[in-house]
Amino acid sequence: MCTDHQHGQRRCRCCDPEARRAARRTTQLRERGWDGDVDEVYAAGTVQERAAFARTSPAATFDRSPTVRSARARRGFLTPDEQATLAADESPRVRAALAANPGAEQDTLDALSADADKRVREAVARHERTPPDSLYALATTLDRRRDLSVARALAQNSATPMVALEAIVANGTTGQASVAQRGLQRRGQNVA
Repeated sequence: MCTDHQHGQRRCRCCDPEARRAARRTTQLRERGWDGDVDEVYAAGTVQERAAFARTSPAATFDRSPTVRSARARRGFLTPDEQATLAADESPRVRAALAANPGAEQDTLDALSADADKRVREAVARHERTPPDSLYALATTLDRRRDLSVARALAQNSATPMVALEAIVANGTTGQASVAQRGLQRRGQNVA
């Protein structure tokens, strides 16, 4: 029986650990910017349970856990506002997951193409909906020490303009030029 209350229930709602956890998470979601309804089952769940709900729960966009936000960014149907929120997320893992989302909008991919994190730029370079101008900008701003995987992703993306691959061949490192050259050869372009 509850000793802090004047009722005879064995387990009251205010003392139930799941209900308290759901109330605490709802407060955290509100502090992070969520203004909609919060499903109590979602709010009371563990990180893995909330990540499983992320696809259908817009509240996951504002969850404290990067694992949950990544799951939402990767698999959810996202509104433009949600995409903008996730594109500005403090976790590179969340931004990379958003860049890999097949439903990501071109404006979002364009914004993410200038991200400081290599994993995010690589995911943008792989995405078939990334605007050609953004792919060209990625190709011409490759970091000579770190961006071989970005160059490889650009070379494998059929949406990458030929002129971008030619720019990598002309100005990239030996490794970057090699992967860009193979990309051009796959497209039937002869490169000397």
